[in-house]
Amino acid sequence: QAEYRSAVSGVYWHKGHCTWQVRVLHQGVKHYRRVEPAGQTLLEIAQARRQAEKLHREVLKSLVAKAAVAEGAPERPERRKAPPSAKSAKYHSDIQGVYWHKRDCNWQVQVEQRGMRKYRRIQPADTTPEEIHRARLEAER
Repeated sequence: QAEYRSAVSGVYWHKGHCTWQVRVLHQGVKHYRRVEPAGQTLLEIAQARRQAEKLHREVLKSLVAKAAVAEGAPERPERRKAPPSAKSAKYHSDIQGVYWHKRDCNWQVQVEQRGMRKYRRIQPADTTPEEIHRARLEAER
């Protein structure tokens, strides 16, 4: 399976997405990119791998250049994260077993019955706050 391997550290094949993943670690921060092959032939996958390897070099070069420019510039204040209590209520439920699944963008309900866990997903129709709230209320029922 050599066609699914790259000699460049940080470039790897993601089976689930069928894409080449590019991961660049710079100053403790991971930067991700994705390169999709035009098709599923070995030639197209190899071409996408070369594109991913080139993208890896370009991203790293860009980040190093930005860091060099930033060294001469005055230091920016560090961004502060909002305290947990100030987080948006649209992604929070007070009901045990009901939570927002960030990757799938839906509410998930986890219930245990007779020692077995059962799951249910409630998908909002769109990403408006009203629709997310409606889906949360449905999940809490």
